[in-house]
Amino acid sequence: MAQFPLNLHLYKIFMTIEPEALYSMFDILIVPIEIIPQTDKKAKENTTTKQLLMLFEKEYTEDEKDFLNKILGAINIKPEEVETKFGITASGLPEIIEANSGYILIWGLNFQEAQNYKFYKKGNASILVIDSLTAIKNDQSLKGKLWNCLKEEFVK
Repeated sequence: MAQFPLNLHLYKIFMTIEPEALYSMFDILIVPIEIIPQTDKKAKENTTTKQLLMLFEKEYTEDEKDFLNKILGAINIKPEEVETKFGITASGLPEIIEANSGYILIWGLNFQEAQNYKFYKKGNASILVIDSLTAIKNDQSLKGKLWNCLKEEFVK
């Protein structure tokens, strides 16, 4: 019979005893537990999971929203992962771009610094300037241009 160190031998004995019996045997029972680091729930709630910022001059219609959701679905992005801002003007774009990082899609606005349908890098932001949702929805060639841009960046 192999000799076990005393603590291992006691451990094996204690493991065969029901927990309720152990509690009655000792005044204080110390049971080792796995230490799980505590996280600050508020800090997690404040962090954004948005991976895409979309800027529009005016609010889109329900029909355009459905079209936009199809586009997002094609690139595997859920609508809740997108931050959307309406009422944006071309003059306000530089300030918004500087304050954000990640991907920014500018819909239907003229942004002189970037060529339409080509991702443009500025600071920590990747910017894509494209036509309005209505124009893209009604033009097959614009749909193709948009899809080619988006699949390069989002479909791996």
